[in-house]
Amino acid sequence: MENVEIVKCYCFNPLCKSSIFALNKNITIWEPLERVLSEPIHCKDCHTVLISKPVLEIKIQVDNCLLYRPAGMEPRVITKDRFFMTI
Repeated sequence: MENVEIVKCYCFNPLCKSSIFALNKNITIWEPLERVLSEPIHCKDCHTVLISKPVLEIKIQVDNCLLYRPAGMEPRVITKDRFFMTI
């Protein structure tokens, strides 16, 4: 028998009755990891694309990396006016 890794998938549509925002009815959908990574899985109630737990964790890590700015690294503004150009 083959070992198949199963992951959780969540609906993030706030209007859906199966989403994580529904207080008493949030539904966790279990899908094989191979299927989640190869094709989009849709919610049975609202037909939006479900987000799997591994993808959600990666998104959170990437968002945290993008928010991190080392000291001294200020955003730079480039204007079209040659007298006020800052690089």
